[in-house]
Amino acid sequence: LVLAVREIGEAEYREWAATRWHAASTAMEDRAEKRAEAYAALECNMTLLGATAIQDRLQEDVPFTIKSLREAGIRFWMLTGDKLSTAVQVGTTCNLMASGPQAHVFVLDTVNPSEIDNQVHQLGDLLQHRDAEQTPLSSPSSAGVFDTNQVSVVMTGACLMVMSPEVRRKVVRLCMKAAAVVCCRLTPTQKAELVRLVKESGDNDPNATLVDRVLRWLGTSTRTTLAIGDGGNDVPMIQEAHAGVGIVGHEGLQAARASDFSMPRFKYLRPLLLVHGRYSYERTAFVAQFSFFKSWWFCFIQIFYGFYSAFSGVSLFDSLAIMACNAVLLVPITFYTLNRDLEPADLLRHPVLYMQGPHSLLFNISSVTWWWIRACLQAFGGF
Repeated sequence: LVLAVREIGEAEYREWAATRWHAASTAMEDRAEKRAEAYAALECNMTLLGATAIQDRLQEDVPFTIKSLREAGIRFWMLTGDKLSTAVQVGTTCNLMASGPQAHVFVLDTVNPSEIDNQVHQLGDLLQHRDAEQTPLSSPSSAGVFDTNQVSVVMTGACLMVMSPEVRRKVVRLCMKAAAVVCCRLTPTQKAELVRLVKESGDNDPNATLVDRVLRWLGTSTRTTLAIGDGGNDVPMIQEAHAGVGIVGHEGLQAARASDFSMPRFKYLRPLLLVHGRYSYERTAFVAQFSFFKSWWFCFIQIFYGFYSAFSGVSLFDSLAIMACNAVLLVPITFYTLNRDLEPADLLRHPVLYMQGPHSLLFNISSVTWWWIRACLQAFGGF
């Protein structure tokens, strides 16, 4: 914002107000344009005083929060409406984009469809369809060796707009291999579309687990997304993601009202995921599998009793005994919903413990099978 000054005499002002300003204010057509011309006639030959600027500062602990969550295996995409240079600067400042001699930034900013195919091909050669934590790769566009976890992809909204749907899906699948992705000059609709593409990016993954394939067959996306925003232009993105977090700030409460969780600072995302998120997964995994175990235990006892009753359909338990047993077995479930296997300080100190959830280490086919075997053995021993 530029500031300037000019001293205007009373006679000059009266003449301007009686002629130019009065005519512009009473005009029946093009009133706004005529007012602008009247302003320009008066605001001339001014003396420059200086310029002002507003610093868009990061909140406290943002780089540390992003670093901790990345150690937990969470991938970050920054979707913003800022211009490319501002987006790259913010991404570097908040530790989202890697910096240093081994860092490499790949920019997708062309609006020529023929050049887009060439850039996508170069990006595929750079990443080599490998995981971000594996061997170093050689960049086709510049000399030097880069590890894929040091590659950051920057993409503009104009480039995304001219891409075909198939190319967009391919670019998103490639970007999942990069350490960070920064998308700038995006509209709210484009932000929501990118979230949807990320959710669908695991549908054609050849390395998907059996559980992922079952979820895909059921029509459920295999990648879980969390959208974080603080303004009204982030509402479509928040509503498209599986979970939304609204930051209450100077841009109003629209994002907070449309989200699943609301918080005043970005740094609170760290305990929300690493502590409460892991507690929720660990408790849910136990309660769900224990409920299966309880039902299987009852069924196996009835099956074993069937061999002695000639499968006459007679129940070993009466309804009152079943109700009493269910009430007794409800006690460990109730207590386990408040269980904390590790202290919050330990979970915050070791973010890698959060990976039990994304990797399904506590609730998978093997763990369910083990609970099934335990139910069978305990039912046989109890019978």
